[in-house]
Amino acid sequence: MESGSQVETFTEPPPHRLANIAGTLIALVTLILPVAAIAYYSTSPPPVSTPNTISPTSAPATHQGL
Repeated sequence: MESGSQVETFTEPPPHRLANIAGTLIALVTLILPVAAIAYYSTSPPPVSTPNTISPTSAPATHQGL
């Protein structure tokens, strides 16, 4: 091999910018969508509120004459 010869280097063409953006968006949707669906469907419904009524049998006894 001669000392004056140039070594050929093969380089890959640069990736397309649009392909990088599309791949990133697909990756984000793939990761976020299942987590969001699990979070949405795993929440329990709010507890049913009942009015605070006191029945006559459960009312505290009052002391009269003290």
